[in-house]
Amino acid sequence: MKVPLQRGAQLPFRVDPVAGESPRGYLCRVAHAYAYDGPLSLAHIAALSISGLESDLGSARMAHVLRLEPEEWRGMCYRHVQGPNRFQQRMFRGERISADDLNYRRPRICSACLEEQPTWWAVWDLGLVAACPIHRCLLVNRCPACQRPLGWRRPTVYECRCGFDLRNSSTERAAQDLVAINAAIYRAARVSSGDAAVTCGFPSEMLKLRLGSLLRLILFVGSIQEDGRLRRKQRPFSMTDLLAATEIDRAAVTVLTAWPHHLREVLKSTLPPETTDPTDVLRRNGPVPGSWP
Repeated sequence: MKVPLQRGAQLPFRVDPVAGESPRGYLCRVAHAYAYDGPLSLAHIAALSISGLESDLGSARMAHVLRLEPEEWRGMCYRHVQGPNRFQQRMFRGERISADDLNYRRPRICSACLEEQPTWWAVWDLGLVAACPIHRCLLVNRCPACQRPLGWRRPTVYECRCGFDLRNSSTERAAQDLVAINAAIYRAARVSSGDAAVTCGFPSEMLKLRLGSLLRLILFVGSIQEDGRLRRKQRPFSMTDLLAATEIDRAAVTVLTAWPHHLREVLKSTLPPETTDPTDVLRRNGPVPGSWP
């Protein structure tokens, strides 16, 4: 039975969050539990705009509506990091990442994950996550029935706006290199990747990186062109572009598998003759541990 919408009201019962759940996926689940049309109904009750759903000012109001403790909701959200660059950094499950690392507009799913548990996992909100290392399949961001891009404002996490049950989507097997690089991202995000092993010979230093640094490294080295030379100027990459994310992930594997020799040779081909340390390029584009050659 649908509960009437009343601004500022507290929902009659609490829907418990799942550890590792996306905040927007959680809102979809709550809306479905109350038979609402979608998560915007909850924003209406809290008298918040879409941009205010995860804001510092709106978090207490949203938590009240959802019957959550304020810290519960804030802990789920990708809130701004306090400081001079607060609009450029977000918190993601306790890790600092760039705001540009998040994909809000074109959500992705693993239908096999949804079939096992109807939960929209937060790790799918990272723009460079293109495959599920648990089921070793590609993520999808279009409904196979209506062919429209998936939206976060849908009836529930496993149902497209056209009514198609996304759990019935077929899965396409992902190549081992794509599984490996996504397993590395899952690991840095402190998310279990099942029995998927990182077997592509990645350097141990890379596997010790924090999530934000790892995502910057993958984006940087994955932008190397096919002829083995770095682009003088990286092309803009939209985190909503699943195909581009897949290509960047796979290109990053190619460079990082033979670490450090392959990357050093590629860097040398693009640097001025007076440069003696090719890893200077990485230091200018993202943090590199001092122990790396």
